[in-house]
Amino acid sequence: MKILVVDDDLVLSDVIAFTLRRAGYETVMADNSISALEVWKAAAPSIVILDWQMPLMDGIAVC
Repeated sequence: MKILVVDDDLVLSDVIAFTLRRAGYETVMADNSISALEVWKAAAPSIVILDWQMPLMDGIAVC
């Protein structure tokens, strides 16, 4: 299962992605909402873990 991790805090998103990979999940990452939409279209993840307070566009607007 592929999971998209979106957060502007790169340390936090690295920790989340690392933990998910150790649990056997494939991860893709984005550091802002705009790139998250692009990655979502290209990678077609099954699940998105999305920060809701980010620059450019908040997580609520992405949904």
